[in-house]
This record gives sequence, structure tokens and C-alpha cells, in this order.
Amino acid sequence: MCYDEGIYLDGALRILNGQAPYRDFFVLTGPGTFWLQAAAFKLLGVSFQSGRVLVILELAIMAACVFVLVRRLANAWIGALAAAVFLVRIGVQHPMINLNHRWDSATFAILALTAVLHALDQPKSRRAMALAGAAGVVSAAAAWCTPTVALAGIVLAAWLAARAQTRRHAIAFFAGVVAVSLAASLWLASKGALLAMIHHLVWTGANYSAANRFPYGGIIGGYANLFTGVGGVEWAVRAGIVTYLALPALLPILSIGGWAIYFLRTPGAPPNLRHEVTLLLLFCAVMVAGTYPRMDLDHLTNVLAAFIIPAAALLYRLQSATLRAAVFCGVLFPTAVFAWYTASTLRSGERIETRMGSLRATKGEGEAVAKVLSAVRRGESLFVFPYAPIFYFLTGGQNPTRYSFLQPGMMTENDEITALRDLEARPPAKVIYADIKESEYLRVWPSSDPRRLRMRRIEAFLNENYKVLTPPVHPILRFQVLERHRAAPQSSSGQISYHRY
Repeated sequence: MCYDEGIYLDGALRILNGQAPYRDFFVLTGPGTFWLQAAAFKLLGVSFQSGRVLVILELAIMAACVFVLVRRLANAWIGALAAAVFLVRIGVQHPMINLNHRWDSATFAILALTAVLHALDQPKSRRAMALAGAAGVVSAAAAWCTPTVALAGIVLAAWLAARAQTRRHAIAFFAGVVAVSLAASLWLASKGALLAMIHHLVWTGANYSAANRFPYGGIIGGYANLFTGVGGVEWAVRAGIVTYLALPALLPILSIGGWAIYFLRTPGAPPNLRHEVTLLLLFCAVMVAGTYPRMDLDHLTNVLAAFIIPAAALLYRLQSATLRAAVFCGVLFPTAVFAWYTASTLRSGERIETRMGSLRATKGEGEAVAKVLSAVRRGESLFVFPYAPIFYFLTGGQNPTRYSFLQPGMMTENDEITALRDLEARPPAKVIYADIKESEYLRVWPSSDPRRLRMRRIEAFLNENYKVLTPPVHPILRFQVLERHRAAPQSSSGQISYHRY
């Protein structure tokens, strides 16, 4: 179960109920993912299952593109290995396989790359022109999901425009971008949300980077903690595991460095190979850059498909057959091990039945969800604070504010005041509250401003107007369900408690 997933599920439901992103509810990034999910709900019904259809389809599309492009530069065997590594490596972090704007944008961007490379095969054909137009369409779709992925579209358009034989294809590419962007802008304008989107994106530029900055390839807690108190054989085994898990951070460096060495040592390499690999490496670099400022291992995993292609193609061209076989086996063996591990882990999860369909979670999460569902009625007014938007979707609760989440350290004072005004105007019947220490916030978002980690106005409002309905229902985050009371605040034993610093 992923708490962030609720941002998009809740937003899609709001759209189905007549609301517009930016105008009626807070959106941190582009609106594309909300539109896609709303369309899935419209076609397939509102449930967790229809929410996951998009992600499954996108992973399948990316795996197919990886296979096709690696086969183009190497052979089918290496292509199959690359596709398998891609799927298994993502499967290792199966909680990441959830609705997320970065999966959407990565899929559209990889499709655009695939279309452009195939358009280069016969640049004078009508098929190439159609592929370039389609590449523009999906490039625009990627940017409307994750604005920073527009960098990939710029690289592809510039590449087409730079060569005389494909310059007219750049026009088709641009036409595709304009068609999608015009349709999206007209929809937002018709809802009175276009200027609001611009305002929100300016807000993101001013506030997101500061709180979410994370070192390249980093993990929460740091790599050193994985080796604390470990030595000998166990240290070597862990090092091997960590290396495989760190592929999303290692492959961009290995690919760019490895191909640079290859071309320096192989001056007679075919011009077409140089041309396509250069485009691949540029595409890889901007996809990595698009994860800024949170360039941690999780976000790099979202764009793994981009750089597994040049890495696999480089493996095929290793001059030493012995080294090539060693690398092949060195990748194949842990892939098989992790595939088995992931399959066994998925089976061990607990199946939970909710009002929105079934899902799998750990035992502690399952108990927490069951207690929350028993305390919050479907359709009841509900406020989740500060950060667990999935509960809006799980319960069917109605959020009186425009915020599905309030990230401490990122949200501004004005955001807190705006949310508080909504709460005062329409006090929710129930609140799901998590008492989280400042040290935990800083562990997850280490670049956050420590002075902005407590929203004391909202905490005071809850403390004065709500009493504890259930004890903490989560083993780590310790969610409490609060119930509104109209009498004077109860004794401290009945009030919520939060850390004061």
C-alpha cells in the first residue's frame, strides 16, 4: 500500500465529481495523470483494480520498448535480458508499482524515443512523418504529466531539426506537441483552471525543490546503515545485493562513460551507430535530470527504462567474449534470484477488502485500514493530516479542504492558513491524524526547513475541537482517528497529543 497513490486516486474522483485540478484542489505537478486515472475510472469503474490497470499497461509498454530498442542495437537475447532486468528490478520495489505521474511520463517519453528512432530508418517515407507526429503527441503527454520531462521532448525535436533529411519531421513532431497542448489548455481554460495551473507550477518551482532535494542515487537512511555491524562473507553478499539494487543510479554513469570509451577505442564505428547512441545518451541524461531535485534511487527507478537500453547495447559490444559472458551471467543470476524473491514476497502480503476493492498490504497496514474503515463511514466528511492521502480513497471520505496532503517543510504558511479556513468553514466529522516526530520528517525529506515542520495552527484547531476516537492504529506512523466534539476540550487524556519543539 502506497500513501502517495491517494493523491492521484482522490484527484481523479474529484474530476469525476465535476471539480477541476488547480481550481478546486491542489496539484503539485501536471494534470495528465489525474486525467488518465479519471478516464480509467470512467471506463472501468472506481476501484483499486482499475487504478492499477494503467500502471500495469505502462510497465508492459516500457518493457516492450526496451526489448525493441535493445534488439535494434544488439540482438534479441540481450533485448530479452534487458526487458527482464527492467521488470524484475522494478518488482523488487513492488510498493513503487502504483499510480504515479512519473510512470506515466516515463512511458510516454520512451514511446516518443522509440517512434523517433524508427522514423530515422526511412526518413523520406510517409510512415516516418507519421511516427514523428506520434512522437510529438506522446512527448507532449509526458510533459503534461511531469513538466520536467519536457526536456526529453526538446532533445528529440532538436535532434530531428538538426539534420536536413529529418527537418520536416521536426515540423510534424511540433504539430503533435501543439495538438495535445492546445487541447489540454482549452480544457483547463473552459474550467477556469488555466491561470490557476500556472500559479501552481510557479508555487512548485518556488517550494518543491527546497524541501525535496536529495543526493543522486541516495536512499533514506543512507547506504552506510546497510553495512553497520557486518563483515566478511555477509558484507560481500550485501555489497552484491546493494549493487544490483543501485542499478538505476549506476547505469547512467556506466552507459555514458562506457560508450565514450568505446567510441574513442573504435574510430571506425558505423556513423549510424554513433548517431543513435548519442541520441540515446542525451535522452538518458535529460531523463535523469528530470528527476531533480529528488534524484534518489526511487525516482531514478521510475526512469530506469531510459538508460537500461544503452547499457544493454554496450554489453553486446564488449570486445572480450569472456568479459561479455561474465557480465551477462553476473546480471542474469541476481535477476533470477530477485524474481523468485519478489514472487514469494508478493504472496506473503495480506489481502485487504476495502470499499474500493481489494489490495495487499503488510499485517500492520491491514489492521490499520480495518480500524480506520470501521471508524469512518463512507461519504463522511474527513480530513487526513498531515500526509496519508490514500485514506480519502479507501474510506470514500469527503475532504473539506483543497489539499489531499500537506507535506511539512514544503507547504507555505499561506497553504496552512488556506486549509485552516476550509476546516473552520466546514469542520470535518472525522480526522485521521498522525503524530510524526520532526526527526522522521527530516529523515525522509532531509532538505526541509526545520522551522516549517509543524503546522501549529491546524494542530491547535484539532486539539481544541476533536477528541480521540481510536488509539493509534498503525505500528509506525501511529494514525489516530479523531472525532469532532462540540463541548469544551476534554482532559489531556482525551485530546490529541503532538510533539512540541
